Amino acid sequence: MKNRRPPQLWRKLARQLGMSAYHFHRVFRQVTGLTPRQYAAAQREKKVRHQLGRGSTVTAAIFDAGYSSSSRFYERSNNVLGMLPSCYRAGGIDTKIRFAVGECSLGSILVAQSQRGICAILLGGDPDKLVHELQDSFPHAVLSGGDSNFEELVATVVGFIEAPSIGLSLPLDIRGTAFQQRVWQALRAIPPGKTKSYTDIAKHMGAPGSARAVAGVCAANKLAVAIPCHRVVRKDGDLGGYRWGVERKRTLLETESNAVPGGGGVSGLNTLTESTFPKISLHRGIVTQVGALDWGGIAEELDAQGCAVIEKLLVPRECEALTTLYPEEGVFRSRVVMARHGFGRGEYKYFSYPLPGIIADLRASIYFQLAPIANRWNEAMGIQVHFAAEHGDFIRRCHEAGQLRPTPLLLQYEPGDYNCLHQDLYGEHVFPIQLTILLSEPGRDFTGGEFVLTEQRPRMQSRAEVVPLRQGDAVVFAVHQRPVQGTRGVYKVNLRHGVSRLRSGRRHTAGIIFHDAT
Repeated sequence: MKNRRPPQLWRKLARQLGMSAYHFHRVFRQVTGLTPRQYAAAQREKKVRHQLGRGSTVTAAIFDAGYSSSSRFYERSNNVLGMLPSCYRAGGIDTKIRFAVGECSLGSILVAQSQRGICAILLGGDPDKLVHELQDSFPHAVLSGGDSNFEELVATVVGFIEAPSIGLSLPLDIRGTAFQQRVWQALRAIPPGKTKSYTDIAKHMGAPGSARAVAGVCAANKLAVAIPCHRVVRKDGDLGGYRWGVERKRTLLETESNAVPGGGGVSGLNTLTESTFPKISLHRGIVTQVGALDWGGIAEELDAQGCAVIEKLLVPRECEALTTLYPEEGVFRSRVVMARHGFGRGEYKYFSYPLPGIIADLRASIYFQLAPIANRWNEAMGIQVHFAAEHGDFIRRCHEAGQLRPTPLLLQYEPGDYNCLHQDLYGEHVFPIQLTILLSEPGRDFTGGEFVLTEQRPRMQSRAEVVPLRQGDAVVFAVHQRPVQGTRGVYKVNLRHGVSRLRSGRRHTAGIIFHDAT
């Protein structure tokens, strides 16, 4: 797995074990909690940290660890090391961390921030001990007390502890192995007022045998409440342990349980609950499921093809429940008949705010995974736009620019209908990736109606991609442009998408666009 070209090694191992590549991938993930690609990346990261810690030169450490180029490593160096490689080699000397100590209902609280974001939220009964704990965690950093502005940040964290329904949207500096990152990501998907067992988290990650390892990752968490490890309990319902004391864990859970839960999506906009939207389960764990997807593999497919398929994102009952919404009037803000505008044939309806819970949950949780890809694309194409880590922050930017209308939609096609090749732009602020979910079953509900993506590269003929989907499958794809590596550097390619002619039946899809419209 430490080979520089791991896919060939995986296939070789699969053949030696008498398995298909797909079966090997699935078994490997069940045993280790990581895909083979994630495991290989974790081994490279471990080795480069070890080499730098021994005093190797940065270049030697990078290539000895198996990276194919220094640029590939530097793209991820902040995530891997939390700082520049040269700084890590020097033991983290001169890394600057600001901190402040306050008081809350749980006792003393210390909040610390690096240049990347909040790197520690510690709880306890003795402020001096919290400061010593911070020093032990970052022994070579330069620690300095926060000013009045920083103390406001501490007040924000305290406010969230006392009233969890207000939410906590802060940039985090999360440092850990690939497995730890996946666990912490799954914890952040547990909504306030809900709990999961260590076994639940392990199963959602595709590694049902790793419950004990999940517990160990929870115990290593340095970001109390921001990464809510207090929402993980034992399988029998017992609270289990907590780094900052079981009584604090009990208090946090009771506070969250008594708080009125907010809806998903944009704070203050989405207030639908299961009682007002009973046909769609809002608590199936869709957010956790999204967090457990192989986003490394999805990113590679997007980079290579401009699209990636997520199989069985929704279960049939969720697809059918969304489909039954189409005749309803109160759920939508507008209806568009394509033929009237030259868009093709068929029709679609834009949802109004508040969005149905499952649409809002998917929109927020998938954006969180796609934002780093979008930022990387923009950087490669020389576009000076950076997307916020959280969808709520991006939507606020849209709204400040006058893009106030929600864009998620349901589409309906009947025999002879089609959707012309197009791009969903809508305004100044455009998120460059979007999502379509097929709600009907091909062959049973309709024939024809394939999803089509075209790509125009400079001085070349257009390339078409027909993407096969089944009910509940989603395709993630580029909205407008994406970068492609050529022999002379990176260049932009333009993309359009559409739907081929429906030959029989009726076809429904849900579209999730991450920016709002003017």
